[in-house]
Amino acid sequence: MFRGEIQSISGMNKSSKMKTLILLTLAAFSIFSYGQDAKGHFNHGLTKIETADYKGAIADFDQAIQLDPNDAEAYTNRAFAKAMLEDYAGAMADYNRGIELDPNDADAYANRAVAKTRLRDYKGAIDDYTKALQLDPKNAKAYADRGNDKHELRLLNWTPTMPPPTSIAAWRRMS
Repeated sequence: MFRGEIQSISGMNKSSKMKTLILLTLAAFSIFSYGQDAKGHFNHGLTKIETADYKGAIADFDQAIQLDPNDAEAYTNRAFAKAMLEDYAGAMADYNRGIELDPNDADAYANRAVAKTRLRDYKGAIDDYTKALQLDPKNAKAYADRGNDKHELRLLNWTPTMPPPTSIAAWRRMS
């Protein structure tokens, strides 16, 4: 019987063969992913992040979290995917849970700081960058981003009666 199926496929035109091959591949993928464990869903989520399929990644991380609700990385990666879709409130909730589960994850603090910056919570972002730098003092990007947020915070608090928030040399370069 299997041999007959192969013979009938070989008699198909090229387009029909390709469609059949795609359908068989999708069916096999569905069968193998049905019984997948949390790590499998997690890995699929990472692959989808790499291909910028953030909605698909979120769905995979949802499954991973359902199967293992104590996986801090699943929460922080789902948070990243949500942030890429500009769902910063959703990202914040996931970063908070991920940090609760793993309070020593410097990247989680730095990424949560980015979400706070997008929400214009500069003070909160500065605090998170500071914590990230305590955990990973070599994170140059966190130093730079924290400096940018400190500058933004000064600009927000600046009034015309105060000295300008930049140096005199910067003002001279502008004129």
